Amino acid sequence: MDDYGYLGARIRGMKGRLLPGDFFQGLLEQKELMKVADSLLSSPYGEDMSVALAGESGLLAMEKALRRNLYRIFRKVLQMCSEEPHRLLRVLLGKWDVYNIKTVLRGKQKGLPAQEVLSALVPAGELDEPKLQELLNQPDVKAVIDTLATWLSPFAPPLLGAFPEYLENGQLAVLEKALDRYYFNWVLSETSLGGENNEGFVREIIKREIDYQNLLSALKLISGRFEAGEVEFFPGGNLSGEYLSGAKSLEEVLTGLKKTYPDLDERLAEGAESPSDVEHLFYCFLLRKWSDMVRKDPLSIAIVLGFLGLKLKEFLNLRIIVRSKAHGVPVDIIKKELVL
Repeated sequence: MDDYGYLGARIRGMKGRLLPGDFFQGLLEQKELMKVADSLLSSPYGEDMSVALAGESGLLAMEKALRRNLYRIFRKVLQMCSEEPHRLLRVLLGKWDVYNIKTVLRGKQKGLPAQEVLSALVPAGELDEPKLQELLNQPDVKAVIDTLATWLSPFAPPLLGAFPEYLENGQLAVLEKALDRYYFNWVLSETSLGGENNEGFVREIIKREIDYQNLLSALKLISGRFEAGEVEFFPGGNLSGEYLSGAKSLEEVLTGLKKTYPDLDERLAEGAESPSDVEHLFYCFLLRKWSDMVRKDPLSIAIVLGFLGLKLKEFLNLRIIVRSKAHGVPVDIIKKELVL
């Protein structure tokens, strides 16, 4: 039997090292990027900052420190887990491998500099920064996929299967949809028990993730810049993909979200001004639901999931702040971008 009581106690100790709200307020009040760096050096990020500053400086060092810290903490949690929680966390965190692979593929398609792509990655899954860097060093999309295949990555087969179609039309969406389809099928099969149990807690996070991906597809169609064949609506979410695929306006999308999620963020439920507002606010809502699991059954995986959600939120907000400070973005604009 997995000792969730022991695991929960360890996680509560780690939760105490998360940055408090006044730390973020202090960062927002800083006028200079190096003052932000000094604050991070004197925080639980100090070790990661010192390592990063040995090879980089300024924004590059700070972003590297944030990525290093996130990966290190997530690995620590996985190493603490016995068989069942380790399996479930590996399934959940696979979503970030999918995100990172898609981001690398987009970078290759657009010919973006490796450093620019690296700064957008979230090393929370199995692929650590050295492996992500190796993918970035590949010359093209096919080489990235072949490298994944040599690592026996579970995400290589769906990419290889979709590659002939990608060669025909050059649309990266073909590869992205294949990745998402594989991942959602995999995670739903690995959490088939559902309900108020450990598999159910993980499954609920992914069902909301499916809703988020389907929401993005609906917003693309409503924009008029995409055809129906260019997007995909995945089954398995809480909100009907069929409903979203037929939505003709932002108001219809919001109606579906409100019916599915009665506790929807008031800012979103009252009506957002644009599709980008809907996307951002719904993502904030999903991450908050994930983080709130830290208050659920302490003798289950819920407290672990909640901590990971809180840590991810911390990482995303720190990255937003350091980037914004580096580019002189006004505080009121930064606050709108934060994941709250």
